[in-house]
Amino acid sequence: MSDPIRFYYRGAVHAVANASPTQTVLQHLREDLHCTGTKEGCAEGDCGACTVVVGVLQNGKVELSTVNACIQLLPMLDGKALFTVEDLKQPDANAEAALNGQPWNEATLKQAMLLLAQDYAPLTDMRTSGAYRMKAAQNLLRRFWLETRTNAPLPAGAVNVFSCA
Repeated sequence: MSDPIRFYYRGAVHAVANASPTQTVLQHLREDLHCTGTKEGCAEGDCGACTVVVGVLQNGKVELSTVNACIQLLPMLDGKALFTVEDLKQPDANAEAALNGQPWNEATLKQAMLLLAQDYAPLTDMRTSGAYRMKAAQNLLRRFWLETRTNAPLPAGAVNVFSCA
């Protein structure tokens, strides 16, 4: 029986006993800790979807480097620090927070749409612009609000996309 693997994670020393020497950091994060923000893409270390930051104390300073969690073996974290996407601070005001626990009314919708415009940062790609995707997200939010209102009919010509009929 070997000593547990110890590393700094999410503000505390994390100890893993009886870990398989072939278990990857990605497997430990997703399967054991249920932290699914770090994604598996290629499982070969080429795509970067699984990137995490590892800190090592050297000469009294913490040296940070990025590693691919899909090919980094868990025992290699012993004595180091691990930082993942879950460690990034979320903005205090975002569209989800504006909706969470609020009454579903037009004022909440407008606040969520305003915050969505501030909070929304789409990945860029060749298919559509970020402005177009942000407008589409706002329209979906508006459409959902319209179709879930029980006390008012949809505007003339509108189709209820949530109906099974």
